[in-house]
Amino acid sequence: MFNLIILGGVFCYILIVKAIIPIWSVDNNEQDKKNVIGMKQSVLSEFNKDGTPFWWLENGKNYLWFTNDSDEAIRGTINLYMSKNPCGINQKLSLDLNSTRVSDFQLDDDLTKVSIDVNKIDPFSRIEVLLSSVNFVECVLNNGDNRQLIAKLEYWSFD
Repeated sequence: MFNLIILGGVFCYILIVKAIIPIWSVDNNEQDKKNVIGMKQSVLSEFNKDGTPFWWLENGKNYLWFTNDSDEAIRGTINLYMSKNPCGINQKLSLDLNSTRVSDFQLDDDLTKVSIDVNKIDPFSRIEVLLSSVNFVECVLNNGDNRQLIAKLEYWSFD
């Protein structure tokens, strides 16, 4: 009888430690996090000839909100892929995450990848990314577009 009690206790311990506790871990998700993270932005979406979206970032504050539409907390990395403005000026940009300055970075001549590590996005919540110019240089276009463009967000991903 005592052996059954010990064996039952060991079984319960293994069940709790190996099966139940990992379910609550932010690293274990039943859903593919790439399918439940969405982006909303403060600038208009535009489209390339092939139909893929992109976003012109303007001088001032450019907000990107990344939402977790699942019922599980998610951890990962937001990758932003940006290029120069149409005048070819490599602006220096600042990046804030939830109102905290994360970094300043200079755009490269080619595509610039900026990665933001996200410790946790709670279920059905969002995080805020703010991109703004540090050293704005005016870009005047001759096509009638009077927006002061600082960079082009080509695409983004969440890994």
